[in-house]
Amino acid sequence: MSNSTLPSRHGGNGDKALKANAHANTLGPKHLPILQGLAASHCRLKDWEKAFKFYQMILVQHREALAKDEVTDTFYRLGVIKREQQDKRRAINFLEKALEEVPNHKNTLEAFIATYQQDPPAVSYTHLRAHETVLDLVCRLLLENKKTTTSRKDTITHT
Repeated sequence: MSNSTLPSRHGGNGDKALKANAHANTLGPKHLPILQGLAASHCRLKDWEKAFKFYQMILVQHREALAKDEVTDTFYRLGVIKREQQDKRRAINFLEKALEEVPNHKNTLEAFIATYQQDPPAVSYTHLRAHETVLDLVCRLLLENKKTTTSRKDTITHT
């Protein structure tokens, strides 16, 4: 039984495919095609947590048995899941791992671009100051000094 036949046996219905795969999982919880079917079913249903769990299991339990393109695809899917969960750092990490396997993997490259185009997370001023480099500090002080000097000149000319 191949991975592609498991989810589609029920006419593409995500719930039915999930139920069939979950039942099959009780019979063979480490069987690769069953894990692949469960991961794909959870992905289609946007159950990111469970999809992530099953794709992780695939890598941990079966990485040696997977072809290079299957390892790439699994890392790609893990990256997309993390992006959907708003975990940009981990998404990029998984996408980089996919590109280490196959550097020109089109889906991964497109996901990489989409991930980088997401809005950057809000960061507090205190957090930025805590990670400020010497160069950042010098630039900030110069800019603050320029603003202070400019506002003093404006005050003097207006009085």
